[in-house]
Amino acid sequence: MKKKLFSLCMATAIAITGATSVSAIDLPIGESNDLDALDVLISASLCMNTASEDMWPSHVQIDELVPLYSPSGDKVAWYLTLTSGEYAVVHNDKDNPGVIEFGEGDNHLIQEILDTNSNARIVYNSPCDVYEYSYNVSSSIDMNTADIYSYYPTLKSSDIELQEKTSAYKFDVINKYSEFIIPYASDEDYGFINWDDMPSSTYFYDRISISGIDWAIMNDYNDIANNHCGTTTMTNIAIYYASNGYPDAMQNGNKDDTFRVMHNYIPNGPQFDLASKAQDYFSEECGYNLYYDTTYGSFTEMKEAIRNNHPLAVLLINHLFSMHWVVGVGYREYHLVDGMNYLQIVNNWENTANKFYLIDSGSTLQSATEYWLE
Repeated sequence: MKKKLFSLCMATAIAITGATSVSAIDLPIGESNDLDALDVLISASLCMNTASEDMWPSHVQIDELVPLYSPSGDKVAWYLTLTSGEYAVVHNDKDNPGVIEFGEGDNHLIQEILDTNSNARIVYNSPCDVYEYSYNVSSSIDMNTADIYSYYPTLKSSDIELQEKTSAYKFDVINKYSEFIIPYASDEDYGFINWDDMPSSTYFYDRISISGIDWAIMNDYNDIANNHCGTTTMTNIAIYYASNGYPDAMQNGNKDDTFRVMHNYIPNGPQFDLASKAQDYFSEECGYNLYYDTTYGSFTEMKEAIRNNHPLAVLLINHLFSMHWVVGVGYREYHLVDGMNYLQIVNNWENTANKFYLIDSGSTLQSATEYWLE
């Protein structure tokens, strides 16, 4: 699925080749082995600009960042293009984020598919073995079908040296340029869809128990908080549980008081880790044990959470320096069109749960964490 990254100036990621030497770093952007946008950028840079003092010249902007898939539907690589005319394909694994191909211009096979269908899912096995993904074909894939590891078997092995080098660069970027990482932007288009604009064909549907809930919205707290979508997300999860058998999850039965106390535990963003801080809130302020489980894109696991009446804290990435937390409260899975998988959400900007998000359309789903109380 094509992801355009408009006007992202790389002046925020220059002059970091003198990164602090480290052997291992736990980075705050996700725990999955999937690469995020910054990982892709750094891996490509290390290959394309090894002799340069800058990651990329300040005038260079990212043009496209497109996930690439295996014949069986796994996300195996990323296709990156730059406004300066270069491109790279990067393996999607933090243990071995190697660059498979790079150069001037583009990969013509990939670009031809995107020019025909900007939302295509593209199968990438090698620079010359590229085609559009078919759900019907993938459901009957032969185990002997060639894939990226048939052409590049070394990608299956960890590359410790590359892993440490990219981790060092990423650590330096995050520390030097954290002011450019914006956890939400109300004028950004994350691909949210109104209830009335949803497709009309038949679908499976379920949601948690949300009738009559008065949700917290970010604008109500702009006077006391900033970059607070994470705080608002966990406040709304507390409001949900207070309405479903756990009354002490809220402070004084009041959403504003709940936000203020939650803000003591989850301060202004960017916040990449909500779970441990939220556990402290529910334990110390409410007397409940909060449990959680995180998935990095499994719609099956997200559906199971909803069926168990567990709300989801969902982190969406709109582009490299724009991300937003929302609450997942339901799902729709359409019968006739594979891949038409939607989450029903509270977007934290409006007091409604009548919004939907098509997985990885308009923004990338970085993680989804289900929460439950005991």
